[in-house]
Amino acid sequence: LYTLPLSLQLFALLLIGKFLFTLISYGCGVPGGFFLPMLVLGALTGGMVGIIFIQMGLISSYYLSNIVVISMAAFFAASVQSPVTGTILIMEMTGSYEHLLALCTASLVALVVAQLFRGEPIYEVLLRRSLAKHKPVLSSSERRNLLELTVVSGSQADGKYIGRIAWPSHTVIVDVKRGSGDIIPDGETCLRAGDYLYVLTDSVEGAQSIRNIVEKTGSEDM
Repeated sequence: LYTLPLSLQLFALLLIGKFLFTLISYGCGVPGGFFLPMLVLGALTGGMVGIIFIQMGLISSYYLSNIVVISMAAFFAASVQSPVTGTILIMEMTGSYEHLLALCTASLVALVVAQLFRGEPIYEVLLRRSLAKHKPVLSSSERRNLLELTVVSGSQADGKYIGRIAWPSHTVIVDVKRGSGDIIPDGETCLRAGDYLYVLTDSVEGAQSIRNIVEKTGSEDM
């Protein structure tokens, strides 16, 4: 005669305890991950469902272990939304191929249900939250603005040497494109109307000043 290893009440207590401790552990930043807790939660959920079915007389107690194994795969597939990985993982853990068809079916059903309820893969959600939390906030001195400008005829830069133009501070002329060729800029490079400038600056105000020098003609100042 096959006897139940644990009571329904104990399974429920273990499930609630494991769920709470997982939340507390991850919330406190203690390393541990979600991989093993997902499998444990799946196994405990399957154990509760199996005991309920047994007490209702729907199945024999002999099949409780099978329900636990299938529930692990389904819970993993629904959480990660990777049914193939869940099936292969549980099959390798059990070392048996006799559950292959049941594992595939349960994983696919769990995936469909998770997507119908608009669930998201847990690792993708955690990655987005981690990136958003640790996204560096750059100060104004660390920001970079790359401008592509055209030297306008009659502007302050037209016919002037780069070194003799009053550029805003923290400005670098990266490249000058003239016709089909590129010119490596230096202080003695003379700009002409139609030249394309690639300028690097660190502020919005500096970018606007550079636009005024390169693209604004003298008549526009009047």
